Amino acid sequence: MFSTAHLQDGSTVTFRNELATSADLSITSLRTALIDFRNFRDGRNKRLNLRPAKIIVPPDGEWDVREILKSELRSDTTENATNAFKGDEFNTAGLQIVVWNYLTDTDAWFLQAPEEDHWLIFLEREKFNVVSDVNFRNRALEVAAWARFDVDWVNNGIGVYGSPGA
Repeated sequence: MFSTAHLQDGSTVTFRNELATSADLSITSLRTALIDFRNFRDGRNKRLNLRPAKIIVPPDGEWDVREILKSELRSDTTENATNAFKGDEFNTAGLQIVVWNYLTDTDAWFLQAPEEDHWLIFLEREKFNVVSDVNFRNRALEVAAWARFDVDWVNNGIGVYGSPGA
């Protein structure tokens, strides 16, 4: 899903939804990712008007992303430089911080467009079901649970951006 050189619609138009050089979340890597996100193009090489809605990090990255996005001043310099992300349209437009406990890579991070602009698919084939019964002989509670679903993506990962970290 993530690549530094996606071919769009079988044409020669390429775009990337992964950093050219994998990097941990930092001001520089986030800035590069946001620029790349805004440069997504369709098969006719026309720029798509996409903005990220979420930044998804593992629990290990929660404090870093909060510091980067919400600090008054830049956290990577002692020059008292203004934090461009604070009050920036990316934040005021609702760049939501999502801390996902199930990310196993401690330095991976992702950007995601709003649901109507990304092509991630979740198909619920059968709703979650639970059936329980008490075993009369040993008075044990027996429980069965199941669900059927499928996940996929289309359109070469447009609307999502990721970095596996350094």
